Amino acid sequence: NNPHRIQRISITLSSILDPTALVRSLHSVVQTYPLLAASIQPSAPACGIDSSCFLLDSERVTVQVISVSPDLMLQPHVWGHMLEMSRVPAPGRVKPPLMQAFLVRCVDPSYGCALVAGFDHVLGDGASYALVLAQWSIAYEKEIKCRPEEKQDAPPHDYPNESMCIAKIDHTRAAHRFHIPTSLVQAYKSTYNTRTSNPSSPSSTGLRLSANDILMAQAAVVLASRRPIEASADTHARIAVLCDQRGRGLSDGWFGNAVVDLNVAVSWNSLERGDVEAVATEIRECMSEDLRLLEHDKEQFNIVRSSRKDFTKLFCWNSWVNAGRRLLGCGFGDASNVVGVQWLNLNYVADDDIILVMPTKSRVVGGSTTEGGLMVQVSCFSQL
Repeated sequence: NNPHRIQRISITLSSILDPTALVRSLHSVVQTYPLLAASIQPSAPACGIDSSCFLLDSERVTVQVISVSPDLMLQPHVWGHMLEMSRVPAPGRVKPPLMQAFLVRCVDPSYGCALVAGFDHVLGDGASYALVLAQWSIAYEKEIKCRPEEKQDAPPHDYPNESMCIAKIDHTRAAHRFHIPTSLVQAYKSTYNTRTSNPSSPSSTGLRLSANDILMAQAAVVLASRRPIEASADTHARIAVLCDQRGRGLSDGWFGNAVVDLNVAVSWNSLERGDVEAVATEIRECMSEDLRLLEHDKEQFNIVRSSRKDFTKLFCWNSWVNAGRRLLGCGFGDASNVVGVQWLNLNYVADDDIILVMPTKSRVVGGSTTEGGLMVQVSCFSQL
């Protein structure tokens, strides 16, 4: 009765984490977020998340250690399939727990390790997973400071040389990924905001455009040009923007699924002219009003959103920038040890017309520094 996908987030670290301290600190996190150790039971009381019924304290949340070869350590795109094979119920249980964590360790310690947390999507959204992992990172740091390092006695599950997983990926539907360095993002914002927020500029609107507004507008202009002519029969198209309600009527630390989709309207006139600045301004104006209604008048918000549902949808925009930045700070003892963060589900694209944005961290590769910024993944197969 649970159709949700497992959402897997990996944090790759240059250091080696202690499995015993991970398990102990995870138990303290479960005290803060008890749904992590719950199971879905029809007879249990509904907790208000997707109207699901959770039986608390019915599962044992732990960490499974997996040892891999250097080759597999460098192929995170196959970890999802590997971990799915390792996702098994606890003894005496029919289904796996709603949260399962894996510590992927390389047989060569110089490759570091990766902590992969798998969450049943019924538990919440990306921001919720980031809250859990950030809390876990803090608890782990406290654990290793107050207890001596202990070794894991149980032997890890061994994947000596797995290349067979690669065949599980459908390369015919590979998404396009673009890395936009921070310096370029700042240049975009400076260029457009110099005009839109400068009172003496002819194109001044008094608005300040965000990086999201500008990137969304660039994508809209490009993808709109690939639409059939008859698709522009309406005066406007729409972008489905997944929005986090935290800070907009919900507390910043709220745990659950707080995502609502906005139907952001943009005019075909601006799209067909290829006017990125005009489209970005329309996006900002529309989103500002929608967010105001979402926080103060949900009934009117739903009316406005419904009035745009028949506009041609260009794509769905899903920004993990805020959640991703929180994840990049999860150093489990030292934030400088974080090599990178991945939402592993991105490697198994099944949905069409989705653009996702994740932050990236500066890295030193071969003696040179790769600038951090934003990773934009475009999965618009019907348009590219």
